[in-house]
Amino acid sequence: MIKIGDKEYDENKLSEDAKRSIAQLQEISKRKIKLTMNFQDQDVLQSHYNKILLKELSKNKKSN
Repeated sequence: MIKIGDKEYDENKLSEDAKRSIAQLQEISKRKIKLTMNFQDQDVLQSHYNKILLKELSKNKKSN
């Protein structure tokens, strides 16, 4: 059984097109999760390098 919305369906009774659509939707969901995680990783890296840059710029400012 597979639940779609509020209804449950017997996967064995679904058409091949419906089964392919379910598989595609599952893959899309997985990709969206991976992209979200990647985006969050990029935010962390951006913050990290911004801190390094600000620290280095601060050093240069003091030496001038």
